[in-house]
Amino acid sequence: MINIWKRIEKHETDRKPRKWKHQKSGETVEVRKFKNGTWDTFHEDTLIENYDRKEEAIERGNKLVSSS
Repeated sequence: MINIWKRIEKHETDRKPRKWKHQKSGETVEVRKFKNGTWDTFHEDTLIENYDRKEEAIERGNKLVSSS
């Protein structure tokens, strides 16, 4: 399997613990902390889902990345 999504660690912080970028299309998937303490998973700045735990949001982001 060729990894076409690259994790962009230099853009990761406590409030944004994961960011991936598609090497060809430039699409992004990222996990961000919402102001009420929950965690959001975004694809191309579109909210996909909101989770209570950071780990759940990261898992959903991983699924988005691995499905394309």
